[in-house]
Amino acid sequence: MTRTMQQAEELLAAVEKNGVQMQVGFVRRFDPEWMKWREQILADKIGRPVSWRNANASFGAPSPWFNQEEQGDGPFMDGCIHNIDFALYTFGPAKWAFLNGRSMRDGNTALDTGTATVRFESGDEMMLAWSWGLPSGSTGGGIFDFLGPKGTLIYSSDKGPKWKENHLVLDYGETQEAEQIPFTSDLDAAFGAQMDEFIAVARGETLPRAGGKEGLASMKLVLAILESGRTGEVVHL
Repeated sequence: MTRTMQQAEELLAAVEKNGVQMQVGFVRRFDPEWMKWREQILADKIGRPVSWRNANASFGAPSPWFNQEEQGDGPFMDGCIHNIDFALYTFGPAKWAFLNGRSMRDGNTALDTGTATVRFESGDEMMLAWSWGLPSGSTGGGIFDFLGPKGTLIYSSDKGPKWKENHLVLDYGETQEAEQIPFTSDLDAAFGAQMDEFIAVARGETLPRAGGKEGLASMKLVLAILESGRTGEVVHL
């Protein structure tokens, strides 16, 4: 929503003073693919608590300011904010956060590489292993899955029938046959739906699904993650 908590609070004060609404651009709330993940989790398909693992690595955003501490503040502040909002939306309030992070590429003052762990009050957990510190054109391997006591929620599996494109897989191991769950993958449409809602909010026809309260919650968590990375301590929320 902003770069600092003070900026976020000033923004919310201005919104309240002027009697207007504010929408925060958490586009994954409009993404039918990510909402399908959430639907399966909330339906208790793999049980709770859930451990969400997400790892990716690249050069990162094209402009240098993204990886400067006082400007973009790196991948955990910028790119991961969508994961953070999604986790809060799905799992509820966070309990504590820890980040083992560092600046890997020369010239980056932000923590451009690290592994963050967040424990939620629900008992669910999120692991973000991200890097924007690789050389241009270089990428790392990826992980995106949800683990639960009943099984896993993943993109594909070597069990059962031939897996179809754009289907999530609920893999229950030997306890029962795996399931395939169809989903729609269209991030452009998600951005369009987000803009449609913004216009409707501006017209007073609806309230934003991600407003100031949600934006502030994500800010508190990402700042806790970054504080942990700079102090080496677990940060409790």
